[in-house]
Amino acid sequence: MRITLLFVLILAIALSTVPVAAQEDISSIQAPETVEEAQKFGLQILQDLPAAVQKIWKTYVVPFWTKIWSSAKNIWDTKIFSWIQGLWDQVLSFFEQEIEKRKPLIEEEFKREKEELKQELKQKIPEPGKTLWDLWDFVRNFFGTNEEE
Repeated sequence: MRITLLFVLILAIALSTVPVAAQEDISSIQAPETVEEAQKFGLQILQDLPAAVQKIWKTYVVPFWTKIWSSAKNIWDTKIFSWIQGLWDQVLSFFEQEIEKRKPLIEEEFKREKEELKQELKQKIPEPGKTLWDLWDFVRNFFGTNEEE
């Protein structure tokens, strides 16, 4: 199955890079004999090139990749997605069981860490009741400016 899908993908990429032959008869094009003719011929090619590329793009490339996309989407929807969805459901059910088993331990650990953080905050912030005016007095005293004197 994988080898077939890989082969189809490689073939699709290879075919998309092959230039599409023009529908006109190639023998009607003759080599220019003078520089002016070559210049006119080059300008004509440059003028006709965008329209030719647009026509090839719309008539061959877009329909080809649309078919490839719809085929790949169909394969994904019918075969691969259901398999992945089943696998995902199994993984989720396994983790849900493990979470339910460990839920009391997790809650206990959470409470213990919460108490540790409270103790740590009490140690790092010994005076949590300082107001903005207390801090202003500290700054004033620190820089040696005392407005009351």
